Amino acid sequence: MRQRPDSRTAAADALAAFGTLAAGAIGVIIGVRLAGLSWLAAVGVPLAGVLFGTVVVGALSAITVRCTSFAVTDDRIDREFRLGVRHRQLAPVRRIRSVELSANPAQRVFGLADVHIGTGQRTGRLSLHSLRRPEAESLRHKLLRGSGLVESATADQRSGELARFRWSWLRFAQLSFWTPLLGAGAVGISFRVADWFNADAELWRWYSRLPGGAGWADGALLVVIAVLVALLIGAVAATALVLENWWNCRLVRDPDGTLRLTRGLLNQRSSTVDGSRVRGAMLVEPLGARLQGAARVQALAVGAVGGNDNGSDGGSSSADLLLPEVARPLAIRAMAAIVGPVLAEPLQPHPPAARRRRWVRAVAGAVVSAAVLLPVALVIDRAAAWVVAAAALVVLSGAYGWSAATGYRSLGHLLTDRYVIFRSGAWSRRTSALQRCGVVGWQLRRSPLQRRARLVTLTALTSTRTPALTVPDASNAQAQRLLLAAAPYWRALAVEPSAGTQPGAGLGPVPGADVGGTTITAGK
Repeated sequence: MRQRPDSRTAAADALAAFGTLAAGAIGVIIGVRLAGLSWLAAVGVPLAGVLFGTVVVGALSAITVRCTSFAVTDDRIDREFRLGVRHRQLAPVRRIRSVELSANPAQRVFGLADVHIGTGQRTGRLSLHSLRRPEAESLRHKLLRGSGLVESATADQRSGELARFRWSWLRFAQLSFWTPLLGAGAVGISFRVADWFNADAELWRWYSRLPGGAGWADGALLVVIAVLVALLIGAVAATALVLENWWNCRLVRDPDGTLRLTRGLLNQRSSTVDGSRVRGAMLVEPLGARLQGAARVQALAVGAVGGNDNGSDGGSSSADLLLPEVARPLAIRAMAAIVGPVLAEPLQPHPPAARRRRWVRAVAGAVVSAAVLLPVALVIDRAAAWVVAAAALVVLSGAYGWSAATGYRSLGHLLTDRYVIFRSGAWSRRTSALQRCGVVGWQLRRSPLQRRARLVTLTALTSTRTPALTVPDASNAQAQRLLLAAAPYWRALAVEPSAGTQPGAGLGPVPGADVGGTTITAGK
């Protein structure tokens, strides 16, 4: 029997549109008032636009409800939209990998929720819009049971609650990369809106609080003030973003290995990832979080497909990000509950040649920076230009050196009886624990300089949302041992070097691979 979205969907969508448009109208009202227009014009015109947009959204939503139908049987989900043309989506229940519920504030007022179903396809998710909340919960349980994919937790994994929201999580938001981006965006948007109403001079005076006609010293002070204002705005916005996304967060692992995550202040989300599809976990430590002793946890799951709404990193999705930046001990405990205590053992370091490569790149970067900055200062020929160029050169050289040293210390790998563990990254360090059965292919890349140094970049290809896990600059012997130990059927990739072979030839040649040995790729 075919069903339609709830009849209250149009009212919920109209209410959501009204709230969004009303929030946007605040900036317009401020801009109109700064331009010197009356309160009647400043409020009346935006209010009329808000009401018109609300009516339009409600009407379109009502039409969508009338044209959409779906049916859920024991073996498939069938969603159909008819309006002139017919668009139909079919998904076998046995292909379901994850089920997520979400509800914005307007939907919560009417007791509705959206159901997002992940099937492992990268072309998008199948979504059922605005079902009654009890019906959505019942449908989620039915789909997860119907997939028939269960797996018992192993002895080194535990079930139960892994993490719950803590107010201390908010202190890690300020040093994320979102802070400067949100701050710069807020400042840029405010000046843009003011320019529309010819009020940018007034807004500039509000930002700067400096008299006109100042010299270069006051100009530098103005830049410092603008940067500080932008960072303050960005810090507040980043904190609010984390609070909205992760309020009331609760991460639970069921005895069958299924991961359930609920979170959200305004937009509530409830995600479920089938335990049999979890292939591992990743500990991500961006520089800002690492300075505060924090990290976030990401699941490596087959078919975990979602959008970027986590508020922390554009490379993660709502379906695979389990925890935001939290205290590192808590992140390690949550990761250990999923994959076991794999991080308790020290990783195998990479050879000194990998360190030399990083320092060579650091010195080259410093030389290139000097070649660019010093001629610019010479052309300007001012004391301020030389001071700025010298300071920038010192900062860049220090950053290159730090990146080389930290990047080498972060390199490492380990092989356990069930997992392959990779770690790399200077600015954003990632430690990945991937099940051996999750490796669907290996890729070995060697540049001419790597062949000369007898190094290789080793990549494990996976079927998860993170399609490849890479560790650069392992020795040929390390890569060979790792390949053969992780899966004996990769033995065709490794050929013992014979006398007279070129440096770096210990991993090839392989039938069907690049003759020069630059890239060697294989799959199951």
